[in-house]
Amino acid sequence: MTLADIGGRTLNTTGFDNQGRLSIEEMDRLQGCDAFMVSVTDSNDTTFEQLSDTKLWQRLPAVQAGNVTVLQGSTYYGSIYTNMYVAKGWDDLYSTLD
Repeated sequence: MTLADIGGRTLNTTGFDNQGRLSIEEMDRLQGCDAFMVSVTDSNDTTFEQLSDTKLWQRLPAVQAGNVTVLQGSTYYGSIYTNMYVAKGWDDLYSTLD
């Protein structure tokens, strides 16, 4: 099953860097998103925590609606455990949507 099979779609990534990051100046590009799944791979990295405190993040409709799921740890190794963890993340995220 793919993301499209369960009704999801990804964002047009034009303007993102090669690691999928978007500069703070480009945050308005996320206005049309219904939800976000964020992967925080390093528990010592406070980047997402800092982002969460910004007004730019907080004004996004998906954030205001509580449609954000944060996955802690590595989500890109491809093992069966990683796949199950990410699938649970999608399930958690989809359960936030009306």
